[in-house]
Amino acid sequence: MQQRTAALLEKHVLGQLPAARLFNDVLLDPVETDRRGRRRTPRGDQRAEHVVACGQTLVLVASLEVPADAVSWDGRALRARGRTIPLPNLSAAVRRLRGTLQETARAAGDAPALQTHTQVILHSPDGDLFHPVVESRGVASGAAPLPAGRALSLIAETLAASAQANLVDRHLMTALRDQLATPDVD
Repeated sequence: MQQRTAALLEKHVLGQLPAARLFNDVLLDPVETDRRGRRRTPRGDQRAEHVVACGQTLVLVASLEVPADAVSWDGRALRARGRTIPLPNLSAAVRRLRGTLQETARAAGDAPALQTHTQVILHSPDGDLFHPVVESRGVASGAAPLPAGRALSLIAETLAASAQANLVDRHLMTALRDQLATPDVD
């Protein structure tokens, strides 16, 4: 599922925004080093599936496959075929990641004003980008989970509307790269 989402983000978001960058499998808590200087994964090991950054705007993205043509969303719960589908708590995850990135930036003498957003992408088993259809019921609060096609458009629009959509913030990119669960080895 993560590879499918990453491929869609690369094609539909990064393809539209040259300054946008995608980070997969990002640790939420600060990475520690032991006495020998080796990286140690934080206790709890909580991660974000995907983080898309553009300028100083981040969108934390999670995805799941829903085996139904239609789902309902009431602002708190996603339901399909009479059952509640548990969603990741992206609000808490984005707060933790934001705190970690700001702590890292302060330690480096920088203080970016990060804007953060969240999005849950719903995939259909057959790969249709516009299913499942999400029917809102009642007063919806927070970012509604959306089918892949709509979610990707919303992510691209959110990033493009940011104040510095044409900026690649190298300090933020470095901080995010340091938070990767499996960093690139040079």
